[in-house]
Amino acid sequence: MHTEADYAIFIHKTFRFPDIITTYVHNMGLISESLEQINQDKEALRWYYKMPDLGKIGWIFSIHVTCNHDKGTIALS
Repeated sequence: MHTEADYAIFIHKTFRFPDIITTYVHNMGLISESLEQINQDKEALRWYYKMPDLGKIGWIFSIHVTCNHDKGTIALS
């Protein structure tokens, strides 16, 4: 289901933490509580779309994204 605020953001509600999929032109971002869930989401989407894996996000809209998995934080600068 997409959000009402932005039709390019999709949310898949799960038991603990929602999976979030963002889209912009030819780019897609996946946000989830676990890497395992991200990989499952990517495999499901590959049934419908041709998708190269570009690895971890580093930049989006000229904003630098830093993830600290040990602390469970994401910093934007």
